Amino acid sequence: MDNHWLLDSTRVPCGASRPTVQRSDLAGWAAYGYCASHSRFFWGLRLYLICTPAGMPILWALANPKIGEREVLEAMLDRDDALVASREGIIVITDKGFSGKDLERRKRVSLDLVLTRRRQDMKALIDTGILHRHDYHGEWNYSLNSPPKPDTPEMN
Repeated sequence: MDNHWLLDSTRVPCGASRPTVQRSDLAGWAAYGYCASHSRFFWGLRLYLICTPAGMPILWALANPKIGEREVLEAMLDRDDALVASREGIIVITDKGFSGKDLERRKRVSLDLVLTRRRQDMKALIDTGILHRHDYHGEWNYSLNSPPKPDTPEMN
């Protein structure tokens, strides 16, 4: 699973009140953004993280929440292009917010971007053994299969 990477973003709130926003040293960096999962606006930054299924960070970025997800991802990949170019067949598992024509063009060059909201992508991940689908109270949930553990010598 060394060639499988996970990508997502999350909000990093930096202030909750208007006076805090006005006097903060982050005023040039942070901005107002919307977090759909919490259904609320926030003032702060957005953290983008590409990591392995085991949780090891590969690339990360803090960005203004007004910048689109695709633009931030494209900038991250351009910034460390040698990292992506040095590996063959990288599969990036992410949500549909990162899809776009620019990434589709890059996809043919070095990355295989798998969007978790597309039914055919999810089926392909299940067929290859990367994801496991299970029923949880009437809803289908997906989880990553654990990578095989390396053989360890027995202790005498």
